[in-house]
Amino acid sequence: MEVLVCPRCPRVLFPGASCCPACGGVLRSETRTGAGRVVAATELTVPAAGWANPHRLVVVELEGGGRVLALSPGGLPGAGTSGRVERSPEGLAHFIG
Repeated sequence: MEVLVCPRCPRVLFPGASCCPACGGVLRSETRTGAGRVVAATELTVPAAGWANPHRLVVVELEGGGRVLALSPGGLPGAGTSGRVERSPEGLAHFIG
């Protein structure tokens, strides 16, 4: 999984940003495995129009730093669940536990 890392501050971002939103630093591309663990999870029972019901979201702390908000296509994982984040062809992050 490709991420963008700011060498001036600890920000880790998904591709699409042109500079660091926190400090304006020039971002560099890094490849990561996407491995990480869930630090928070929630289930929306009334999601936005066009989204599946229920809609499961997780915050994943990546190995090597950074956190990602991802969809959980399976059940709702608990905090501490290990897995990996993958990007779909549409550019969405999915947690595979």
